[in-house]
Amino acid sequence: MMQLQRLTPKQIEDWRFGRITCLERVTVGGLGAVNRILRLMGFHAHDRNLIPSQIVYRKWGKGKKRITLRFPASGEPKLEAAWSRRYTCRKLHADAVTAKGMSKP
Repeated sequence: MMQLQRLTPKQIEDWRFGRITCLERVTVGGLGAVNRILRLMGFHAHDRNLIPSQIVYRKWGKGKKRITLRFPASGEPKLEAAWSRRYTCRKLHADAVTAKGMSKP
């Protein structure tokens, strides 16, 4: 979202340290625009044969570090999953799996 100028590095940092409760509140364009972008990114990733994976973001800094950060204000599981989904190249994924000593899928 930073590359699409929907978020600034400062906003991401504030969110990671817990100063912003959810990214939706500071995202340029609101929830509808971001959801459309995420859906289009999913179509593009599918066409490029990329592997989706879910990332859990935890709060940085002192105090309760196990706090899971939120993307949309609603906390709806489907929206959280869409916002935390990342895509990797199959070759990079295979190399990472091999490096960890795991068998390839």
